[in-house]
Amino acid sequence: MCIRDRDSLKLRAAEFLIANMPGHQCIYGPEVDSFFCEIDSLLDCEVSDSYPIVVGLNEIADRHAPLESVIRNDIEVITADYLIHHIDRAFRLWESPWADYLTFDRFCAWLLPYKVAEFQPLDYWCDSLGCRFSERLRTAPQNDKNSYSPYYRTLQILPEVRAGVGPNIPLNYAEYKGYRLFAAAAFYRMPFGDCFDYSTLSVAVLRSHGIPAVFDYLPQWGRGFLRHAWFGFMNDNGVFMASEWGLDSDPGTPFHPWRPIPKIYRYLSLIHISEPTRLRRISYAVFCLKKKKTEKERVGGDRFETKKPRPTNTI
Repeated sequence: MCIRDRDSLKLRAAEFLIANMPGHQCIYGPEVDSFFCEIDSLLDCEVSDSYPIVVGLNEIADRHAPLESVIRNDIEVITADYLIHHIDRAFRLWESPWADYLTFDRFCAWLLPYKVAEFQPLDYWCDSLGCRFSERLRTAPQNDKNSYSPYYRTLQILPEVRAGVGPNIPLNYAEYKGYRLFAAAAFYRMPFGDCFDYSTLSVAVLRSHGIPAVFDYLPQWGRGFLRHAWFGFMNDNGVFMASEWGLDSDPGTPFHPWRPIPKIYRYLSLIHISEPTRLRRISYAVFCLKKKKTEKERVGGDRFETKKPRPTNTI
């Protein structure tokens, strides 16, 4: 990609982020900085039971302003330097051999966003997480099968992420009062959480390593009343690979084949809503970039169009 084309796409990327920014909120201010500074040492405690950590976090939270007083609109507090830095980094990831198959529209929706959750501080989370969870990537042998494979990179990254966080427990185990632990320095050390928290972390970590990941969720199972969340990513062969139990499982396994699956929703931080689509047996109401009428994004089944066509076997 020449410099002129890259600059033109970066301008379009900036316009995309700004156009989709209204309505999204973060936590911001000295109270937020003070809270995450105070809990830093607490998150390093190695205990078998998370309850004492939750109690300690609540004691710190009681000394800080309530959540409602630190919420700000992204568009009011985000800086040009932050946005430019994030766009430049996202483009470097997109141009890497394990992400250059993405079309521009899918890059904007799955890799470019400057945040992965509401009420997430606008810090340099992508830089922080991108420097971690890469030891197995550096030491794993490379061959024709796994070289530059998004799937292979994901399988190398996830075990390190699992080792750094606490057990998966419901938040009502102890009523947590503080801000969500989505700051860059706390994200990868969450001492407790549920599938929503750990799937959010998974999306953040994978995107920081150039893997186009998304967050999907069920408000309620077809049987029962519990909700569920997980992550997935688009592989370079155009196949969407979901992780049925979020961080606790590897992507690509059958998605709960014994359960009746109601409508599933996807969070992509965007304002446009597309028509429902279908993945295997799953109906999606997908939050994504509005499709151009002339562009055929879906290829069929659970496959997506990629930037570079895949070769076909010939006799």
